[in-house]
Amino acid sequence: MKNIFAIKHYLERKMALRSMDYLVRMLNDESFYWDSWILIVPNEADEDDLDFIAHDEELWEHICDTFCKIMGEAQK
Repeated sequence: MKNIFAIKHYLERKMALRSMDYLVRMLNDESFYWDSWILIVPNEADEDDLDFIAHDEELWEHICDTFCKIMGEAQK
């Protein structure tokens, strides 16, 4: 049963990452994308990239923090 929850958690992270990546790219502001996002999420991230990020707790936290900062700046 524990494995089911781990798989669900992992899949939710991958979906969230795809959504965050899409939103950052759709901001249509290269400074957000090229100055911070692209440094941690590869351009046109493939399944292997998403898998790596979804499994790495420290990287996941860094991406979430960066995403929040970008969205906060974009609203100014």
